[in-house]
Amino acid sequence: MHTNTSIVLLASGPEGYFPGKILLQKFLIVLFAFFIAKPSAAQDIIILNSGRQIKANIINEDSVMVKYREYGDRNGPLYSVEKKLVSDIKYSRETIKAREAKSGTDNQKADAGNVSEGKSSDLLTVKARYVYKDGMKVSPRNVKDIMEDDPESLKLYENGYKLCKMSNACPVGIILVSTVSSLTANRYEEQSDRMKILIPALAVDGALIVASIILSSSGKSKIRQSVELYNSRINQPGPLSVSVMPSITGNGIGLVVKF
Repeated sequence: MHTNTSIVLLASGPEGYFPGKILLQKFLIVLFAFFIAKPSAAQDIIILNSGRQIKANIINEDSVMVKYREYGDRNGPLYSVEKKLVSDIKYSRETIKAREAKSGTDNQKADAGNVSEGKSSDLLTVKARYVYKDGMKVSPRNVKDIMEDDPESLKLYENGYKLCKMSNACPVGIILVSTVSSLTANRYEEQSDRMKILIPALAVDGALIVASIILSSSGKSKIRQSVELYNSRINQPGPLSVSVMPSITGNGIGLVVKF
């Protein structure tokens, strides 16, 4: 009997209660978590030549051996498997980030060594949407100055930078749409009138989320392509310079070719 009474009270609800408002609140919570919360780490999957799959947390990997612990047991025993017995490895996002951080640290150490010897690398590196040189983040304006003599790389970078800026504007649009639709819906007493406002607003918010993801991904991709193109052209040898000059030798008049 007590349970039935509770259900009736919940169904009646306080004055002004309507499912659309609760739906909007839940959506905003999910939206906040989507943009703020860090993704949870998943396991690495080691696929052996036999087809067996091992769920693991990879600790170390080189050209000969893969060392890992069983997934979910980070303090457990350390196992190893020869690389020649492994057909493929599916890395978790956590492992990928750790490998990228290690690679970036190694590059920074190498660049620091060059700087200490009086050398400065002209190569650029990129992490997400940011460009680095000699281990230091470069502002967008300085990146444009660096790529000034490479119009193709510069155009790719500018397009990528614009897409990332547009992606950053999407969350602001989501907040504005959600706020305005909520305030407008509260002016109506009929549930059907409120839902006519809230449902389209939720659809617009969902479209903005998708647009933000696509714009961000495309922008980062173009920035990465611009840096790769710029670096590839720096590494290319310059044009071969040849000069031919007449010269008098012991055997008479000849030509001297200088490279």
